[in-house]
Amino acid sequence: MSEFPTIQLGEVTTKVGSGSTPRGGEAAYKSTGTPLIRSMNVHFGGFREDGLAHIDDDQAAALRNVEVRARDVLLNITGASIGRVTIAPPHMDGARVNQHVCIIRPDPRLEPSFLRWFLASPHQQRLINSMESGATRQALTKEKILAFEVPLPSLDGQREIVAELEKQFSRLDEAVANLQRVKAN
Repeated sequence: MSEFPTIQLGEVTTKVGSGSTPRGGEAAYKSTGTPLIRSMNVHFGGFREDGLAHIDDDQAAALRNVEVRARDVLLNITGASIGRVTIAPPHMDGARVNQHVCIIRPDPRLEPSFLRWFLASPHQQRLINSMESGATRQALTKEKILAFEVPLPSLDGQREIVAELEKQFSRLDEAVANLQRVKAN
């Protein structure tokens, strides 16, 4: 049980939504244009540009309702990568998402980094994996996402928690790198 008050995610967001794949699928992708973020770009360790697709102005206009802003929380909502979560980096401002990625835009009461860490937590990942729906593949619905119970410490408290988590994971990354160096010698 959380020591903080909880609130449904839908009460502390200004946007929750996913996009679609342009007609024609991968054949419709361009080499330049507006980035289209797909599930392969969303990872727990951060945003990955490998495989980033692009769409033209007309395709982007058709997906204007799923325009990404820097610091939006991006959550994979279908398939084997369900639950992977990251923050949209500043250079992805204006990108779009396809139907496998959900944009979650916190309101000023919820720090995006705190929400990302919360969604990536083992407890929340177990919940996400237990509530998947879909006849042939794993999927999270918008309604389920809006109903997530999120702890809501003060903004300063959220920032302190994020700083501590980042410090601990940085130490862990250092230890893993040291172990790999020892193994290589």
